Amino acid sequence: MEFGLAQIGAVTFEGYWEDDIFMRIRQSGRFFEQEILERWEPWYREAEVILDAGANLGNHSIYWAVHTSAGKIVAFEPYEANFELLKRNIARNTAGQVVCEQKAAGSRSGQVRLAAPVERSSLGNASFCYCENEEMTEDAVAEAVSLDDYVREAGLGQVDFVKIDTEGFELEVLRGMDSLLYQFSPAVWVETEESHAAETVRYMERHGYFLADVQRMNCLFLHPRKFPDARPMETGKMLAALLEASERAVINEIRYEELKHRRLL
Repeated sequence: MEFGLAQIGAVTFEGYWEDDIFMRIRQSGRFFEQEILERWEPWYREAEVILDAGANLGNHSIYWAVHTSAGKIVAFEPYEANFELLKRNIARNTAGQVVCEQKAAGSRSGQVRLAAPVERSSLGNASFCYCENEEMTEDAVAEAVSLDDYVREAGLGQVDFVKIDTEGFELEVLRGMDSLLYQFSPAVWVETEESHAAETVRYMERHGYFLADVQRMNCLFLHPRKFPDARPMETGKMLAALLEASERAVINEIRYEELKHRRLL
């Protein structure tokens, strides 16, 4: 695959020409999901420690490095190809506050395997599942760590914001951060899928969180202990937002594939 460059002001991204996230950045001249990053800025504005599970080429981590005063941002990315891009993009655009970890965040530390083939146009869209007594080829295995284990081993004294974008693996990530949720009550951004959305909401509610906003299957969860002035979405609005997000995701994916096929992107 061929590399290319995309510019957003003083920020330069390196990526694969055929990768969909990189193509969107290059075409728009904006960070991927910038409208959501801007909308949810109040919930990470004063964050000191941010965890980015599923960092891909570094879009969100670099945005936070540029637009916040966070002293530590940890970017987790298990895919070798993505991780190499992540390291280069972080080195090019940040001042040392971002730590890159070639690991998958999960419910427990161990090994995970690639659950779906990685397509040339979508390196970040395959998920992982845990190896269960299976013989795996070396290039299909990655190290996994629970965020609870990572926070403890890294000696982090606080966690203020967590973003999870792991293509169907989000519940595994959440199950590996019970202690973190209880101890620090960070704001949590979860990109979920239609099949997991209800279970994700229930899981977070059992931990005292409420769903504060939904943007295209991206869910923002807040805890009243940390954000006493925030309010949950009304149930009707929440369900309507999730339904609309699901329908829009399907429509956008079809539209994007059509445009790409016609070489309009």
